[in-house]
Amino acid sequence: MASIERTAYPQFKRNPVVRELVTAYTPTDAELAFITDSARQPGHRLTLALLLKSFQRLGYFPAIDEVPAAVVRHLRNALRYRVQVKPADIAPNKRYRYFQRIRTYLQVRAYADGGLDVAARAIHQAAAVMDNPADLINVAIEQLVRDRIELPAFSALDRLARRIRTLVNGRYFALIDARLTVDEKQRLDDLLVVTDVRTKSLLQAIKRLPKRSSLQHFQEL
Repeated sequence: MASIERTAYPQFKRNPVVRELVTAYTPTDAELAFITDSARQPGHRLTLALLLKSFQRLGYFPAIDEVPAAVVRHLRNALRYRVQVKPADIAPNKRYRYFQRIRTYLQVRAYADGGLDVAARAIHQAAAVMDNPADLINVAIEQLVRDRIELPAFSALDRLARRIRTLVNGRYFALIDARLTVDEKQRLDDLLVVTDVRTKSLLQAIKRLPKRSSLQHFQEL
């Protein structure tokens, strides 16, 4: 599995600075009106505000308990609620309605609405010239963001990138195998042959790292 830290997949900063809180998590007047019109109770409005601003920052809906405490405090202050107001633990059907309202408000599509095809096409095209799974995941993220489609879980992108990478590489391997003559295949096989236990295979010689730059070492290589 690719390391999420090596990709552009958005994540919360556990301790966001004040500048980031103000810039990324302060709701506009229009957003405040949307939150007020979409929920009645203070706890539900706070939850909706957290989902809205988190989605704008991340491109997907996080679990409420994953939102940093600093972001919760900042949005609670923006809504002018007391410290006693906590994010409401909403039922799955209400959470789904909140997701739908936010997508409509932000004019984005759910990943289930064509996102898989978009990500797969982007990865398939990139896999022709890239091999690192993290790079392939980044290509998919960039295309999904460009097409205003919600990001799936990181594990879904990782599985998709590895599956398509295996498919594309398998086709390349088959193409190369079909072009090799019998003699060329035998020569490749011979690279692995060790005639004396005290020596290494020719493949090890090919893989050997170059020495310090000098004319003699270059001639040896």
